[in-house]
Amino acid sequence: MKCPTCHSIIEKDWLICPKCGIDLSIPRHEPILQEYLAPSTDIVKDTNQPFKQKVNSESKNLGTRKHSGCLCAFLSLAVVGNALSGLITWSMATSVSSSMQGIVMLAGLLNIGGVIFAIAIYKWKKWGVYGYFATLGITMLLNFGFGDVASVARGFIPMGLLWYLIRASWNQMD
Repeated sequence: MKCPTCHSIIEKDWLICPKCGIDLSIPRHEPILQEYLAPSTDIVKDTNQPFKQKVNSESKNLGTRKHSGCLCAFLSLAVVGNALSGLITWSMATSVSSSMQGIVMLAGLLNIGGVIFAIAIYKWKKWGVYGYFATLGITMLLNFGFGDVASVARGFIPMGLLWYLIRASWNQMD
């Protein structure tokens, strides 16, 4: 059997393509649903198939892409954790010395950036992944500058997790 999206060879009983991550349990021959989800595409009649959809680059895999449960859990924790960390960081900005307040405000902004980038990843945007990695990298550099090597090492954990979870659906992202 071939995957309807990436055309790689897959087993007949698989529910998800291991290469592109498409959900194989959803039928791909429902023209009304596809037209509703991707109105900018052209649906043309073919003699071999009831309906064949010509997809433009903006609507690729629209309606068929689905996040894994682990990625959803990771992104949910990233949104909640970064939002709380940003609020806590900003609340203690007044209790640090004036020379450190700028760094504390930057740390809070990086946390809010983490929220925005995690939401972008959930909405299938590649720039969200790049931004999330950038915020983690900047945070790790700040921690390294303060000599907090343990925090730098811990920073690799979410990077590795996100890379592992996102690689299956990378080709489906805009």
